Amino acid sequence: IETPPIAMRAIDECVVLALGEERKESHIALPLRSCVFIRAHAFSRVPSPQLAFLSAASNAVGFASAAATVGGKFTLHVYDHCPFCNRAEFVMGKLRVPYDRVLHHYGEGADPAECGGTGYNPKGGPVELTGYKMLPVLVGEGVPAPKGMKGMPESLEICSFVATKASPGRSVAPASGRPDLDEWRAEFKETNTLLTRPRISKMPVLDWSDPRDSAYSSWKYTTKFGFDYAAAEAATAELVPKASAMLAKLEPLLRGTDMDGAPCLNPWGYSMDDVLLLPDLRMLSCVKGVQWPPKVKEYFDKACAESQLESYEKDASRDSRVMTDVCTASVDDILTKARQSADECICDFHLTSDMRRRALSVL
Repeated sequence: IETPPIAMRAIDECVVLALGEERKESHIALPLRSCVFIRAHAFSRVPSPQLAFLSAASNAVGFASAAATVGGKFTLHVYDHCPFCNRAEFVMGKLRVPYDRVLHHYGEGADPAECGGTGYNPKGGPVELTGYKMLPVLVGEGVPAPKGMKGMPESLEICSFVATKASPGRSVAPASGRPDLDEWRAEFKETNTLLTRPRISKMPVLDWSDPRDSAYSSWKYTTKFGFDYAAAEAATAELVPKASAMLAKLEPLLRGTDMDGAPCLNPWGYSMDDVLLLPDLRMLSCVKGVQWPPKVKEYFDKACAESQLESYEKDASRDSRVMTDVCTASVDDILTKARQSADECICDFHLTSDMRRRALSVL
């Protein structure tokens, strides 16, 4: 694939930003460069391909930084969209506990015989780790896995455990039990659910990269919880202002500043109150048109920047009709070439299977 010189420079800059100047020629630089290239090529068919390459490669810095954690002490198995998984990731980011991030398909591990014909590979995915279709699961040296399991499940147990592994000077305080926060989350829950559930499965993350993943999700929430997707989407015009009003109510509840100078909920600094609330905000970021007060936006953006999590805002803002016009004609060709490139990277540069999944998931 012919690559414009400006694109190659952008990819080089991504690698330097992710690894640092002193490590730009290290053993991980080659697979990182290849993964960033695959992502950039996915956007190369849009008008002004040089600018598309530059933009896509620049947006891949966070992706490359996540891949650069290979060799960490712990491995965290997650769904990107899962609020419980996000709890563990926000804590590990704030405490500077390094980990490899392994994403899973949401439908994998669900038994079609028990799930209305949806789901696939009922013994695979998370089930291989614990015997159950549940995440997050933390694996690694010293992790106290229950008998018969390969790692530790349950998000709050993971948060408690990794708090004992925090980098020097890093800490997370216990939850305060503040009634005002409990009331805010309870009031926010219904609006957030109605807005995000129809949209979250449209986000371009590995969780939903197989059509069977979103099919399983739709079956689960329709059948088990009685969720009406059509009614929820029809109520968007009413729900978006409600969500904006709830964020305005949240702003005065941010009473403190944490160890990094970012807003937080309590005057004494970062706490489990933040860990429980931030995943709700991340879910909401997949909804277009919500108005975020400046302090709430700063609170959320800085929390994401310190973790391996990204806001969904850029994908919520895209017009699906434009993306269809750009990508439909060439998507099969792009995916085929990208998968071939990823396979070659594994052979040539010894990419891990997780890095290959990351490379494919961004498409």
